[in-house]
Amino acid sequence: MKKILALLPCMALISSPAYATGIGSLPSIRDNDGKVSVDVGYYYQRSDFEGIDGSLADNAMEDITRDAPYLRLNYQFHPGWLVSGIYGYEDISNDPDQDSLELGSDLRDTFFGMQLKGRIYESEQFDVGAFLQYTNHADYDFVGRVLTTDYAIEADGLRDFLAGTMLQKNYQSFDVYGGIFYQDSSADIAGTVGTLNIRETIDVKSSMGGMLGVNFHIHDKWDINLEYQNRGDHGIDIAATYHFKKPRPETVTKIVEVPVEAPVMVSTPVIKPDSFEGTVHFPKGSDDIDREQRPLFRKLALFLEQNPQATVYIEGHCDCLGPEAKNQDLSEQRAMAVRNYLVEYYAINPDRIETAGFGESVPIDTNETPEGRQNNRRVRIVANVDEPDTTD
Repeated sequence: MKKILALLPCMALISSPAYATGIGSLPSIRDNDGKVSVDVGYYYQRSDFEGIDGSLADNAMEDITRDAPYLRLNYQFHPGWLVSGIYGYEDISNDPDQDSLELGSDLRDTFFGMQLKGRIYESEQFDVGAFLQYTNHADYDFVGRVLTTDYAIEADGLRDFLAGTMLQKNYQSFDVYGGIFYQDSSADIAGTVGTLNIRETIDVKSSMGGMLGVNFHIHDKWDINLEYQNRGDHGIDIAATYHFKKPRPETVTKIVEVPVEAPVMVSTPVIKPDSFEGTVHFPKGSDDIDREQRPLFRKLALFLEQNPQATVYIEGHCDCLGPEAKNQDLSEQRAMAVRNYLVEYYAINPDRIETAGFGESVPIDTNETPEGRQNNRRVRIVANVDEPDTTD
């Protein structure tokens, strides 16, 4: 009995979740300009000791509060995946029902951890991701008296493992996400209770929880993340993320004056070896982008992420059905629809994109058949890596 009461502080650490940081949103393609980002965060959690109501153990522990400022360094090694290292300082306290049972313990120490997080499926509506997180909390010392027995116990490295899945909806200026996770925690303890020596491992398994968060893109280099967690307790996390962006190449806008009555002849860009080319097809009379085109945009976004000096040229085309002026407008709308899609869903800098519409003037197939007209209702995308300027 005395041994069990003396182990109450250790039991409290295990019975309350110990992850002490937020999970955060899935990485987005916009983060790839810099690869490296830093989170400065603060985590606050309030838990109830899972004892028997009215018991000495329950009265001794009652509410447990955990707060932890932390620093997280992230490296995005893939457009949808990142690995993080976490370091922080944790303070744990309790509010006993009986003041005489307040713990005489040192529950302030550092912790470190690792996190792997990324996207396993994406669609135009939602992204599905997964995450793994391991946290090692440093040693905690428990010194006090239970009834007439003195105890001195050290919890050596409280270990916490999380694995979960999440669903995320991406918008232009913020992301909303939620998910569930499984937690497993354990700690090695050693010390004395009176004349009794103790050395054992406390382990708790099969703990499920969930989280809900919003990540705001407040600046090209800054995000603010708010997250709520629950596993029978309540945790709040707020973090500011700074992205180490690479400087974007300067762009020059060229203005070409063309006589109104003169036919416009525009030469399309030459495909270079280090380049990307693709074609998006459209329904008749429409500038709507079909969801089946999504893989093409993902490949293009990856190419642009890997080649920050690359620029994109988008040209829209139509078949010959309908008035020529209307087809000219529709071709421009199709080119702009592709541009806006890249900017909205993949955060491509619009300064890297140039658009043009050619109406029905540049067919690639006959307009005499439905199949030929379908081939002509298109947007051609070309991304080339700009050659460096060697002039003085």
